[in-house]
Amino acid sequence: MTLRFSFLAFVLFAGSLAWSGPIDWDGFGETKNSIPVAVSATKDAAKRDVNPQVTQPKKTEEVLVVEITGENYEAEVLQSKLPVFLDYGADWCGWCRIAKPAVEELAKEYTGRVKFGSVDTDKQRTLAAVLNGGIPEFIFIRNGKEIPNSRLVGAPVDNTAASASIMRQEIKRNLKALIEKYLLTDPSSSTKK
Repeated sequence: MTLRFSFLAFVLFAGSLAWSGPIDWDGFGETKNSIPVAVSATKDAAKRDVNPQVTQPKKTEEVLVVEITGENYEAEVLQSKLPVFLDYGADWCGWCRIAKPAVEELAKEYTGRVKFGSVDTDKQRTLAAVLNGGIPEFIFIRNGKEIPNSRLVGAPVDNTAASASIMRQEIKRNLKALIEKYLLTDPSSSTKK
């Protein structure tokens, strides 16, 4: 009996704290008729008067890593005039999150020489079906075809006990070497043994 009463009292007390009238959103929204209205990115939000304190998102610079989907795969990857570096990953993957800034830095460095694409394996299940079983996975493509034996599964890092920034630097260094080897070396200039 005491346990039930204590739980009920807690629920009623917590419920009374949940709503205490209009909320000052400090520029994140507005209140109408004592009900908070969140500012959203819907068409309705554009019609509403938005709090002037809300800062509008800055115009982003050119997209350096293209989001690859089933709809744009052929145009962005298979028909690309540039060699393509594909990064397969997911938001929940820790190694993918560590590697992402390194890939973005490489995309800036190789602008105009290599096209960088990112495939979200959770959203693009059909494209993820080609994976060898792990993420992150990096695939190198030239002239619409995957370069044989170039696929890399997992983060290319030796020191897993290092900090994330040190691992990110190592990932960048190792991916850069692979990009130079697989995408920027002219395959016709290699000698056959």
